[in-house]
Amino acid sequence: MAALVCMGIASVLVRAAPPEATAGAGAVSVDLAPVKDAFVRAAAPTLNYGGAGAMAVAGTTARNGLNIVQGRFDSLMQFDAGEAAASFDEVFGFGMWKVTDVRLVVTEVGSPNNLIFNRGVGQFQVRWFNVDHWLEGTGGPNDTVVGTGNVVNFNWVSLNVPAAQEVALGTFVNGGSNGTRTFVLSLAAAFVDELLAGEIVSLHALPVSTGIGFTFHCIDFPDSDQHPYLQVTAEFSCDPDGVENLVDWADLRDCVSGPGIPTPDECACSDFDGDGDVDLLDSGLFQIVASDN
Repeated sequence: MAALVCMGIASVLVRAAPPEATAGAGAVSVDLAPVKDAFVRAAAPTLNYGGAGAMAVAGTTARNGLNIVQGRFDSLMQFDAGEAAASFDEVFGFGMWKVTDVRLVVTEVGSPNNLIFNRGVGQFQVRWFNVDHWLEGTGGPNDTVVGTGNVVNFNWVSLNVPAAQEVALGTFVNGGSNGTRTFVLSLAAAFVDELLAGEIVSLHALPVSTGIGFTFHCIDFPDSDQHPYLQVTAEFSCDPDGVENLVDWADLRDCVSGPGIPTPDECACSDFDGDGDVDLLDSGLFQIVASDN
């Protein structure tokens, strides 16, 4: 495997053309490339591997291509959800959307040539965590760099991650061969809240099986089709906060009689009886729904 420096570059790809009518829009997906990524290893707990050319997750008994035990590897990845939120706002209207699906997509290397990396199929877990100030660094297998301060190494992860808020987003199995791997992440509240707010999102991948040796390409791999990305899917939502309140009542009032007369698409959320017209019947239905909350 060629050694490449994994210096993250933010990018975003909208997978569906914005529809003309927000209320009738289908699901839209946005692909977010990492802005930071690095792995750490227990066998060299003070060293940084932010420029190692790949990402890796491995268990304590994992072995490389020469059957030599290389030990535990964890990986950290960070994404900027701001561009995704902006894209969804443009398609659906400001704040008028909800996250329905999130997937981590990577390209696995089953038999990496660099002997620092392990091989083996097993389970690993992906977690959201609330520490975003870590630095990926520039160290690699052939370019020894000590991680200091917030430049990540195994000691930094061992100290900072257990003290942070972490939420498991799923346990998965790698393929053990070259190919694309897609992992559907659970929509945990803290994780989704950062996506909705367009904030920085950090993920921690760690081994569950002791023999797993999972290696995958990083953002600077020459073939952009094999870069890792976080695919976030959203769809239109009339009431993203799930509570009918004075803001929703004001929208309904404007749709019935003004002072502002929104477009039919903007009034679709106030059409509670679905008859295509916002009138006093919808006002009555709104009060019933609001009282239930």
